[in-house]
Amino acid sequence: MFDANGKEELRPEYKVMINDYKELMAGVEPMIMEHYEQCGRPMTNKFNNWALPPQITKEFGEIGYEGSSN
Repeated sequence: MFDANGKEELRPEYKVMINDYKELMAGVEPMIMEHYEQCGRPMTNKFNNWALPPQITKEFGEIGYEGSSN
């Protein structure tokens, strides 16, 4: 079928898929933007909150050479 402009009409299932996609993107975009904003705050971003080996051993104790179990 063709529309008034002579363009072939989209299949109904395709229209449903496009609407589902738009709904998905509308829901995901705020999460993505929040992630990018968090990456832009290096002082409060836990990803950048790393520690040097002496700080790690201070928190967790020395790492033994012998195996152990929980």
